[in-house]
Amino acid sequence: MIAVQYSAALPADWQLRPEAAAVFTIELDGDAASSPSERDLLDEGERVRAARFQIPLLQRRYIAAHAALRRVLARALSLAPERVPIGVRSDGKPTLAGELAGALWFNLSHSAGVAVVALSAIGELGVDVEEIHRLPDADDVAERVFTAGERAAIERASSTRCDRAFFAAWTRKEAYIKATGEGLRAPLLDIQIDPESSSDERAVLHGRGASTSEVGWRVLDLELVPGFAAALAAPRGTAAVECYPYAAADLRSRAESGAWCSR
Repeated sequence: MIAVQYSAALPADWQLRPEAAAVFTIELDGDAASSPSERDLLDEGERVRAARFQIPLLQRRYIAAHAALRRVLARALSLAPERVPIGVRSDGKPTLAGELAGALWFNLSHSAGVAVVALSAIGELGVDVEEIHRLPDADDVAERVFTAGERAAIERASSTRCDRAFFAAWTRKEAYIKATGEGLRAPLLDIQIDPESSSDERAVLHGRGASTSEVGWRVLDLELVPGFAAALAAPRGTAAVECYPYAAADLRSRAESGAWCSR
């Protein structure tokens, strides 16, 4: 079993442990997150994408999420945030580029005013967070993305927990297809995240009959923010998942004090 640990603050001497994944939860609508200086951390491509948002709130959230990603990566890599080289794989998945390709793996997800960044030194991983709400077309969506076993598990949930069960199942599958890089191109009805598990850790099953295990991948439910569902797809060899709140002010003060190298 993978141990999931929740901490109230990031330790001053934190480093990414080789056998652990780290998950950071970011509040995107706070004063620090919306500081104009956050935009300065982004590269040209990120700034162009930010400028495409016509709604100011969505633009601020995009900038805050991607600046936070850079600060977290900077801490793990001992770099200045603006110097973190982020590229894109041929399948569209963001990755470290240049000389740092393969130094570690990361994934970012955001929903409403919350973002989540996950890191691993072992291999590719995926994370997803979704605000829990009522979907008027939930049944139609479920038919397109969930296996019969997954739909049955959602339907067994009580009426007060049905929406949570839906988004829990959604984030599990989304985290996995983000980890593999397939995204929504994946054959969603051929992938089942074990709906019968009695714990927060689940196996990935493949095949229409969901009889073939995808060896190595484990998908974990995460309890990060009230009113949101979240899941992490962790690679083989992950022994622990460490969850922290993101504190931009702490990370900024370390970078500006020169506590990290700026190679």
